[in-house]
Amino acid sequence: LVDAAVARPVSMDVVGYEVLDVGVPSNVAEAEEGMKVAKSGRTTCFSTAIVIDLHATVKVEYEGFTAVFTDQMLTTKLGEPGDSGSLVVDTDTLNAVGLLFAGSDTVTVVNKISHVERLLNIRIGPAPVAVPAPAPTLVPILIGAGLAIAGGV
Repeated sequence: LVDAAVARPVSMDVVGYEVLDVGVPSNVAEAEEGMKVAKSGRTTCFSTAIVIDLHATVKVEYEGFTAVFTDQMLTTKLGEPGDSGSLVVDTDTLNAVGLLFAGSDTVTVVNKISHVERLLNIRIGPAPVAVPAPAPTLVPILIGAGLAIAGGV
């Protein structure tokens, strides 16, 4: 069902939530036929396509063996070799719908995000919302004969 991997960053300081040229994914959703999707990949950078099949079975040639993947999403051409692993999102909502992993000259094969989450035991969700720190309370401080406003208490 999936051809994907998970990695843990050495530090969250080096990880961002924004997908280059796509934006910050808002949540996850199931794709629909006819949906316009986008991704940002290493080889083809930003590109868009249309979902054309939601239940495809495909054979993918690897070095020395062939694997059969069922229940895959097909789009019009979305990527090329080197784009594997790109997050695929609905262009209208930025909901994640899949991970690009294979293709041909005419179609791209995408693992459904529901399979990726379940089989890799991960959750893809919106970026955490930063809660703004309360504004510092300004306290008047007498300086010589004048009045100044000082920082928080």
